[in-house]
Amino acid sequence: MENRERNILDAATRVFLRYGVKRASMGDIAAEAGVARQTLYNTYSNKDDILRGSIRAYGTDALQAIEAKLPGLTTTAEKVDLILDEMALKPFVLLHSSPNAQDLIDGYNAAGRSEMEANNDAFQSLFLRIFTSHADALPRRGLSPDLLAELARRSATSLKYQAQDEGHLRTLIEGLRSMIVAAVDET
Repeated sequence: MENRERNILDAATRVFLRYGVKRASMGDIAAEAGVARQTLYNTYSNKDDILRGSIRAYGTDALQAIEAKLPGLTTTAEKVDLILDEMALKPFVLLHSSPNAQDLIDGYNAAGRSEMEANNDAFQSLFLRIFTSHADALPRRGLSPDLLAELARRSATSLKYQAQDEGHLRTLIEGLRSMIVAAVDET
């Protein structure tokens, strides 16, 4: 991604957090990015394109952060914690730092569904990589690595949308992590 594109996406994220998706304008984004409106339109044709780009960039950053830290972790619990933190906790905290959290969630769902699904698929692939090393233990629990990875991804995604607040989400994530660790026979 070019620096200009990244600058615009970072600016757009700040604007979306400040005003919400509905109230944010292309002019607001251009001003925040320090670019002319025409430059913004030459890079992204509309607000939905910027929103999709922001979701894609956020997912890419989260995945890179996970990949950078995974080699230093030894237990499944540590690896699952890392993924759940980047996949569920950090986005929840970011979105709920905005007074327009519900508007952001609604906007992300409307315009960015395909980007969010692509990010979620990538997180599921990370879970699968971790759970594949437990392929022998999982059938005793009625699971396969593929099924556990999908359950972990879908559960984490649901938890971040259903949690009442950060503390509640942390409790739910800890429960999910405990179930995963029990499933792979790791303490």
